[in-house]
Amino acid sequence: MGLDPYQFTQHIIQPVLSFLDPEVPASAVAAQLLLGTALQESGLEWLVQAGGPANGIMQIEPATERSIWADFLAFRPALRAKLQALLGGIEVPNPLISNLGYAVAVARLIYFRAPNPLPQPGDLEGLGIIYKAVYNTADGAGSVAQFVANLRAAA
Repeated sequence: MGLDPYQFTQHIIQPVLSFLDPEVPASAVAAQLLLGTALQESGLEWLVQAGGPANGIMQIEPATERSIWADFLAFRPALRAKLQALLGGIEVPNPLISNLGYAVAVARLIYFRAPNPLPQPGDLEGLGIIYKAVYNTADGAGSVAQFVANLRAAA
């Protein structure tokens, strides 16, 4: 059994989005996108990808995390400081696994740095399209239909 989607949203996603604001504007649509991503990627259950490199509740690959720090946060000191604050000065082997807030923040930055605008509130298919284009990619196993079904089932 995994985490409760409502509690994950209320106690992890929304506080992280509020913390990142105003550098990364918080919104209900962004929260729904992140919940859908966690549901699709890990079922709010798995912390390590079976047979793959992705880690954490958001299933982020190490190369993607490194790119966020080197290619995105390097040029945004205020946002970089917020991510460092989420890490809390604690060194752990893989904070994507052990720190839910950090994993959600990195996932939000993956979407934020992409040029794709977020859809209107309630547009689950639009969220699925963003997920597939930005997070999962054309070669990934996830689908728009699965993403939408996961969000509907969690509602």
